Amino acid sequence: MDCADPAGLMSGCTSVFQIEEPHPTPTPPKGDPQTVQKYTVTKSTGLYELPQVDSQMITELSAGTQLMSAEGNLYLDCRELTDASLPIKLCKMEVVNIGKTGWVLAEWFEE
Repeated sequence: MDCADPAGLMSGCTSVFQIEEPHPTPTPPKGDPQTVQKYTVTKSTGLYELPQVDSQMITELSAGTQLMSAEGNLYLDCRELTDASLPIKLCKMEVVNIGKTGWVLAEWFEE
């Protein structure tokens, strides 16, 4: 049977080429929102738009505010910055009671 059959009757033919699908960017594993690890702010700090020293603050977080990893991811997404020789670690977090996501100083929250 001719695989270039114009009538489209290609049963029994096999493809000699492959179409490559684009590889999606892997996403972090998600946890059940009811069981995702919660964190508590230990000292007033801010929720920032970006993991940068001069980032705009989205909102202030008071001590006792409950946080969880952004989008319910099982692992924290943290970045370390250096400003004036002091390392600053920021983690992407979600504020549980308002659902806003941003970056929080890691030294001001705990499990």
